[in-house]
Amino acid sequence: MAINFPTSPNQGDIFEESEGRFWIFNGTAWDSSVYPDGYNPTTYVGGESVTFPNGMILKQGAIPIAINSVTVVTFETAFPTGVVSASICNYTAGDLGGNTGRSALRVADVDTTTLDIRNPTGLADSEAFWQVWGY
Repeated sequence: MAINFPTSPNQGDIFEESEGRFWIFNGTAWDSSVYPDGYNPTTYVGGESVTFPNGMILKQGAIPIAINSVTVVTFETAFPTGVVSASICNYTAGDLGGNTGRSALRVADVDTTTLDIRNPTGLADSEAFWQVWGY
């Protein structure tokens, strides 16, 4: 089946063919080697991890957190090499547009297998939403 590429591309233009393969115009020709075959960044099938074509991995989730303590998130699968960054935010049940008290959650520690979330004060029935990038 012939691919009908755009006729007047500019360098850096991206084209998606009907089978889901992405092509980029490198200035002289269309090239598909920069995107893995079949990778479609708009799909997600669930779970804790998403691996991107460049090898970066995003892990994400939510966990109930206790007052004045450290809550440990243990990843379903460890990062194979290392961690780049971690971020967390707090949601309190009954939060009405930010009108209830919140505590400043902190990343106490992060490594390839766990994320430790420190809740220095806080409210009961709180939940932490977290994201960790690694490779």
